[in-house]
Amino acid sequence: MPKGLKWFFIVLWASFMALGLIYFSLIVLPRLYLGYQVQSWKTTTAKLINVELHTQKYGKPLHPIYQTHATVVYSYFVNENKYIGKRVSLYSYHDNINGFQDELAYRLMSSFKNKQLVIVYYNQSNPNDSMLNRDIQWAFLAVQMIFPLICCGVGGSVVFAIYYEP
Repeated sequence: MPKGLKWFFIVLWASFMALGLIYFSLIVLPRLYLGYQVQSWKTTTAKLINVELHTQKYGKPLHPIYQTHATVVYSYFVNENKYIGKRVSLYSYHDNINGFQDELAYRLMSSFKNKQLVIVYYNQSNPNDSMLNRDIQWAFLAVQMIFPLICCGVGGSVVFAIYYEP
């Protein structure tokens, strides 16, 4: 392979590899870091002011997939100050891997209907920052890792093969 063409392909596939690293750095790593941070947040109880369930239909007409997620408004007190929160979990998007969103939505609706208090996790440095569920969805992160692993694996392998071509 001509030297100029060889470097063209190295740069091309290195860019593919860089795309995977950028995705990992901007999407996956911040979720992991936030998931680590919220484990040290303080807890208090919250009163659910409003819970709405939203069901979306996906998939093929003969085999639809239904996904439910909740929008929530809750109030809680920290040091005698009242706060209003809306964040449900670490993940603001509506995935349904392992039924996480469905289960959480129905559990919150049940607590709301039964007028039960729920646990809220809040940032002691900024009590306005809160959420009702701080669990890291490992299955969802595993799915998100597919793209960067493919990009880095394929890109790195091709760069290595081209660079060390005899």
